[in-house]
Amino acid sequence: EVFFENRKDSVNLALIYQNFAKAADLEGDIKSFIDFSNRALNIYQVYDYQPGVCEILNNLGNAFIKIGNYSQAKEKLEEGLQIALDNGLKNSEGFILSNLGKLAYQQNNWNIAELFYQDSKLIFEDFGNIEALIDVSWDFF
Repeated sequence: EVFFENRKDSVNLALIYQNFAKAADLEGDIKSFIDFSNRALNIYQVYDYQPGVCEILNNLGNAFIKIGNYSQAKEKLEEGLQIALDNGLKNSEGFILSNLGKLAYQQNNWNIAELFYQDSKLIFEDFGNIEALIDVSWDFF
């Protein structure tokens, strides 16, 4: 952390926080995941790095779905979706729509979930992201 701060290399520091967050997620430590994700998010927001902001908001939304905090999940995902739309981040848009589908499914809104999943699949097809398309197709069924 100090290494990157001394070199004013904030983007790589944010990436380090993202990696810590991923490690915490793998360990099942959602509290640390959220903490490290928020640290990365703050850096990306300060430097107006919209792809990073969008990715972190999507990750946080997914984390909040996992712990059943659906209002926070919706807030993060909708904020991320708006950033994706405003900045032409189609791949990110697809992932966020997929998570919005997951959220709708968790809230027993199956018709809305289906719409989100279908929109997500269309984006991944257009974008050529076959791996994400397969994942969304599995989630949908």
